[in-house]
Amino acid sequence: MLLLAGAASADWDYGGMLDPAIDTPGEPFSYFWHPTDVIGTLYAPVASEVTPEGYVYTGFGELMFFTGNPPEPVNVRIKTLERGCLPIVRYHLLRDGVRYEFTLFAADLGGPLAGLPVNFVRVELVNESGQPRAAFLSSAYRFSAPITNQYGIPDYRFGQRFDLIPKALVDGQTSHNPAWVYSFTKNSVVRGGRMLYQFPTNPRPQLAALIEHGIGLQALRYFSGVVEEHGPPRVPHRPETPVGLVMYRVPLGPGECRELVFKMPLAPLPKDSAEASLVDAADWASHWRRTASAWNELVVKPAPLVFPEPKVQQYLLANTIYSLLAIDKIGSDYVINVNKFQYHRCYVGNGSDMIVALDFMGHTEPSKQCLLYFRKTQFPEGCLGLPFLKLDQQHWWEMNGYVLWAWRRHYQLTGDRDFLAQVYPGVMPAVNWIRKHALKDPMGLVPPVKIADDAMLAGVHQTGQNLWILIGLKSAAGMAEAMGKADDLAAIRAEYDRYRAAFEKLLAGQTAKSGNVIPPGMEETL
Repeated sequence: MLLLAGAASADWDYGGMLDPAIDTPGEPFSYFWHPTDVIGTLYAPVASEVTPEGYVYTGFGELMFFTGNPPEPVNVRIKTLERGCLPIVRYHLLRDGVRYEFTLFAADLGGPLAGLPVNFVRVELVNESGQPRAAFLSSAYRFSAPITNQYGIPDYRFGQRFDLIPKALVDGQTSHNPAWVYSFTKNSVVRGGRMLYQFPTNPRPQLAALIEHGIGLQALRYFSGVVEEHGPPRVPHRPETPVGLVMYRVPLGPGECRELVFKMPLAPLPKDSAEASLVDAADWASHWRRTASAWNELVVKPAPLVFPEPKVQQYLLANTIYSLLAIDKIGSDYVINVNKFQYHRCYVGNGSDMIVALDFMGHTEPSKQCLLYFRKTQFPEGCLGLPFLKLDQQHWWEMNGYVLWAWRRHYQLTGDRDFLAQVYPGVMPAVNWIRKHALKDPMGLVPPVKIADDAMLAGVHQTGQNLWILIGLKSAAGMAEAMGKADDLAAIRAEYDRYRAAFEKLLAGQTAKSGNVIPPGMEETL
């Protein structure tokens, strides 16, 4: 076993993919070694992560869970979604005959917390042993997970978009401060006057400790009667040290079930604020029902595609929901992101794929609004690139093709003339942007660029980029035809024909060497 573990460790470090045979037969499996999940709400600009262990991480810190006495951190790799597709994460573990069933989701409480989802965690304690048992469950908070990588990022966590959260909630909360003062209220762990998370008071906690392994002394009283104060409850600690630990000892009869509910705002809230009061009043059950019902009505029931294989249908619905969760509503803008984690940016190529998928699933209005945002962020020079980069950094030529394709495909699927009229003014500038740069290139194509992630190519014309340019030009022609723009249509078709001829010429030379296999690069590498 040691040899096998050692042999596999290198693959796990770099690939992160496991053999599903290691999981329990007849139960869900996962290829991922450290899977993460998103919990958030529709169009909220920020979300939280369910960590590989099963904690809730917000970027400000994370809510941890432990079982047993002494407490052992929860670490459950396999997690599932409620009904196979809803953004309600479930997992369980069995210890000493007690089943600990976790259910995690986020809800928008509205009011001053609109757009800042609050996280809910319900833990059901079920005695499956057939005899009396005492279940031990503990919660705690830590600023970050350990760091074992060279980048200084907590392991398997993400960088929160603090710029999308009200500044008053962010200031002073994003960097660890060992001088922070922690305390308890009747149902909350508080740091520097801000509520970190709320814990249940029924049943009553058996133990509350500012730090699990602290000495617990805040003052010394000598036998002589002298009292030496130790000052405020500052607990010097490292970022990964759990603080604010609350332990429950819950007696359970055979078959008995009890539940504990924890609430964690996305950002630490002033403890006496209106926002904190909203969290305090929020009821787990009603928000759970409302969350499940809302996603069921929005995505599950009206789904236009239905497959008889349940796993396929759940996969389709789950990906539709998580594509919607990737959209930020900022003011009047709908911004499609790859996700809410490390790619919490508007990559218009990935976004175009997701938008067209949403169109196919009947979610045409958010798709339309996201595509209009692409038009809004188009550079004056015509480039349809990444809005968070400068013009001279736009080396992902394929993005222009993606957006032109998505604009036309939305029109094809919806017949929305108003939409086409709004985006069409961006079509010819995009075509001219492509043509301008292609004519500067000796091969008449978009120039070679270095891309050191997915393509891993430098110094060669990239096949995929040029195919997307051709798709984009063809899509532009379709939009010009639909708009009745004869002159534009002729100009686009001429550029398409010129570009296609240049592409075919260069590709032919490469496929002659590769045995008619189309490689990712059109020169050098095969």
